[in-house]
Amino acid sequence: MSILSGKGKVKLDGQKGLTKDKPILTIETPDVIYVPLVLGVATDFDVHVKEGDHVCIGTKLATRKSMYVPIYSPVSGTVKGIEKRMHASKRLQNHIVIENDHKDEKVKAYEVSDPDHMSQEDIIKAIKELGIVGLGGSGFPTYVKYENVKNIETILINGVECEPFLTSDHVAMKRDIKALFDGVHYMIQAAGAKNAIIAIKEHKPDLMELLVEEAKNYDNIKPREVPDRYPMGWERVLIRTVFKKNMIVYQQK
Repeated sequence: MSILSGKGKVKLDGQKGLTKDKPILTIETPDVIYVPLVLGVATDFDVHVKEGDHVCIGTKLATRKSMYVPIYSPVSGTVKGIEKRMHASKRLQNHIVIENDHKDEKVKAYEVSDPDHMSQEDIIKAIKELGIVGLGGSGFPTYVKYENVKNIETILINGVECEPFLTSDHVAMKRDIKALFDGVHYMIQAAGAKNAIIAIKEHKPDLMELLVEEAKNYDNIKPREVPDRYPMGWERVLIRTVFKKNMIVYQQK
C-alpha cells in the first residue's frame, strides 16, 4: 500500500519543537482594511454598507448570494467605498475599504438568547448566521454539511497536525481548551450525534493532560492518541485508524 491509500506508516523527522512552546502572536491591525468580496470562486455578494457608514467589529458588510454566507467587519471605523484590488485568486476583485479607527467597538454579529438550551435547528442557524465556512479554500458553508444529517454516531475532531513543522493546532488547543470542548459539544448537537472523539498524535503529554482533565466534564467527549506517522492527519487515514473503517464519500447528483 502507498502512504496515500494505506494506514499511514511513514515516520518523518519533524521539527515541531521549534514552535510548539511559543505563544501565538497577535498582529496589530493596519489603519486601512480591505475586505475581499470573494469566497472560494464566488464573487456574487449583496453589499449592506455604503461609503461614509460607521461600522463596528461584527457589523454585517455583505452577504453571498448563490449560497448564503454573511461577511462581517473585523474592525470598527468608516467605510471608504469599494475598490478593485489584486486578490490571492490572482485577479482583480472587489474589496470593501474600511478606515480603521482602532477603537475596536463591537456589536454582536448574531444574538443567541439562551446558548445552554439550543435545539439542533438553533445551532445550525447560528452556524449559518455567523458565516462559518471551511478552510479548504472553497469557502464551503459549514451549515450546509449539517442540514439533513441523520444517523450520526460519533463526531471526529482532527487535531493531529500531520505536517512535520506544523504546531498551530497544538498551541491553539492548549490555549483555548474550554472553547474547544464547548465547540465540540455544539457540533455533537448540530449533527444529532451521540459522541465525539478528539484525535491528537501520541507523545504530546502536555496537551493530552489538558484534554483528559477537561473531558471529565463531559460524558460524551473523549481524547484519543493516534500513531505519529505520516499522513495521519489526512481524513481517510485518520478515520481508518480510529474507526477501523474506510471513508465513503457521497456526492449529490
